Amino acid sequence: MKGKPAFSDARAAVDFVAAAVENNEWEKLYNACAEPSGDPEYFRGFFGYLQRFDQATPLRRLHAQAEFPADQTQYKLGGHGDEWGHIHIDFVKIRGQWYLDKIWQCR
Repeated sequence: MKGKPAFSDARAAVDFVAAAVENNEWEKLYNACAEPSGDPEYFRGFFGYLQRFDQATPLRRLHAQAEFPADQTQYKLGGHGDEWGHIHIDFVKIRGQWYLDKIWQCR
């Protein structure tokens, strides 16, 4: 995906997302998604939830052992009812590299 950050391992992906959250770089995170959730202003408002959850349970600590599955093309951090309150961070594998697909909340 041209212009989107690619990751070979989940730890680097977690660090990328966490750094954007910690440094208030909502546009960087929004633009990194292959399929951004909602319009930019919606994501900007939603970004505040990411920051609050990260302060309570840091993403780097929560997903310190994350690994992309070798035999899959999709991977998700978070999800239904975990410490991050139904926030999903979805990745997709294309031509051997992982990309941030979308970040969204199901409730």
